[in-house]
Amino acid sequence: MSRVSVSGFTILRNGVQFDYPFEESIRSLFPLVDELVVNVGYGTDETLSRVKALANELGKEKFIIFESNWHLDDENKKKEGLILSEQTNLALDRCTHDWCVYLQADEVLHSKDHPLIRESLQVASLNPEVEGLVFDYLHFYGSL
Repeated sequence: MSRVSVSGFTILRNGVQFDYPFEESIRSLFPLVDELVVNVGYGTDETLSRVKALANELGKEKFIIFESNWHLDDENKKKEGLILSEQTNLALDRCTHDWCVYLQADEVLHSKDHPLIRESLQVASLNPEVEGLVFDYLHFYGSL
């Protein structure tokens, strides 16, 4: 059985300004994936330069970084949450591997979970009816 390939992806805009732990989020996802797609919305802070610096540090050959316009002036899209879904789909569309792992810019994975995630993806790839997986923290670790 061959090893499944994994794309990771995330979106963010003004991550520095809003104090999102996006660097920690990216660092937590990076070792798990074969490519990491980052959609950085046009913003007013140094988020893009920080993402590029992180890519240079970790290995830019694994990164796909692009900028996009978040249509914040469209009240209907804002009200219905469509801006975030559109931006997420822009990143997802650039993923090229067997599986995709979406991590929001304020979420992190624990490194001890990487083998479990990889194994779960490997097993799921054997069943063509499986289209996705959900990991429930409380299921694996109990209550906080």
